[in-house]
Amino acid sequence: MTKNMKKIFQYMTAFLLILTVGSGCEDNDNWKIVTDVQPGVYVTGDALIYSAVATSSALKAVTQDMGDNAVEASSVTGIYTWIKSGGGFTILKIDAEGNEVSYGKGAVVASSPFETVSLQVDGPAFTVPSDGLYYVVTNNADNQVTIIPAQFGIIGDATAGGWNSETVMSPSFDENQALVELKLTNTELDKKSMKFRYHDWGIEVPYGGGTVKFHSNMGGLVEAVSLGATLTECEAGGEDFAIDQRGMYEITLQLDLRTGTFKAKAVRTGDSSAPVMPENMYMIGSPWDWNWDNVGEGMVKTHVDGKFWSILYLPVDADIKFCPVKAWDGDFGFSAANLSQESIDRAGLSDSGGNIKVGTAGWYLIVVTTSPSDGSYTVEFLEPEIWLVGDVASGGWSPGSNAADKFTVPADATGEFVSPAFVSDGNLRMSVVIPGADWWQTEFNIIGGAIAYRGNGGDQESVPVTAGQKAYLKFSDGTGRIQ
Repeated sequence: MTKNMKKIFQYMTAFLLILTVGSGCEDNDNWKIVTDVQPGVYVTGDALIYSAVATSSALKAVTQDMGDNAVEASSVTGIYTWIKSGGGFTILKIDAEGNEVSYGKGAVVASSPFETVSLQVDGPAFTVPSDGLYYVVTNNADNQVTIIPAQFGIIGDATAGGWNSETVMSPSFDENQALVELKLTNTELDKKSMKFRYHDWGIEVPYGGGTVKFHSNMGGLVEAVSLGATLTECEAGGEDFAIDQRGMYEITLQLDLRTGTFKAKAVRTGDSSAPVMPENMYMIGSPWDWNWDNVGEGMVKTHVDGKFWSILYLPVDADIKFCPVKAWDGDFGFSAANLSQESIDRAGLSDSGGNIKVGTAGWYLIVVTTSPSDGSYTVEFLEPEIWLVGDVASGGWSPGSNAADKFTVPADATGEFVSPAFVSDGNLRMSVVIPGADWWQTEFNIIGGAIAYRGNGGDQESVPVTAGQKAYLKFSDGTGRIQ
């Protein structure tokens, strides 16, 4: 149904009373029934706090995840809002002439990852199965809507789930303050990074015969901003938050429905009882003349907390030990290494006055893993398996799925690991296979003629290569080449 909206609206009486008594924001324009309605898309209904068109009920352009194959879609709009299961709501579109069209639920267009339906003029009101925070997204080019439960949690290497899964937060809604609040209490955070996320690393909805993808995470406005006891503004697809001190925290994510602004804080409430995971790991022994000045930067970090690795050639009778600091403080050898029989047999290992003595010369992938429960260590001597990954690999993004992607291992201490020929032009990516870690958690590349490790950092810079080329890795001196 169409009607002219060029009339003078009044303030919503009920919300004026609430805001006057409860929040003192009676002059906030976000709660005003708009005098001269702007063209756009709005949500209204008794399932919402918006009983009529208001500035704060307008949908805004979504923040898209602009990946390699992304389609820019300025006509996709969205709004985060609290929706009650006991009522319904409609989508209101207002054109440049002030004409209003009310839309309800039409036919189902897609069911995954969330249901997308067509917008039907004067169709039945939209409803949700339970009270909660939702992201209502409209594809205005195709006249469709997707209603997404926004069950935010914390994610990151500062959290228990790492970067693989969220620790879900508990939501609440203060209608008087128009404030959605999600909380976690008595939650351990490490001195690392985190974000807020509710569905993978982005959500795709149908658009123009394909899909459009937008962010489903909230981060900081600037890089490496600390999340502390003061509320800090968030944005979709923002930067990782830094946690400055390990401990137990009360974590809060807030959404002000008057402004559509997310803010977050993390209040430290106590010390952590779990063992402190080492930030570094070093090898010392006869290959380094038992001199700490010769051990370099230490073993390679991974994105798995307390897990480190190195690929190196060890001669017969080499004696080695490990230490989380570059000093004789907390060093450990054979008895504390929790070596498996498989590792002992592979390298011919034995106890040499507390050191680990190597009985079989060769190339080894040595992995040290710290137990988060008691801080003990496990040392593994493995075969060094290096794989091509991604654009240039036969197995694509599934390293290990195709034997043609595996590097050859040199016969001597100064030889090179050599990749198979790249199957196509693209960006070079390589990884070493480590139990308990995904390929991206042990990734490295060749940058500036050197083997550069991702460690526990973000994506490395792109290294474009050509089909038919190969990668050559010389771990004995840390160099690499592509030809």
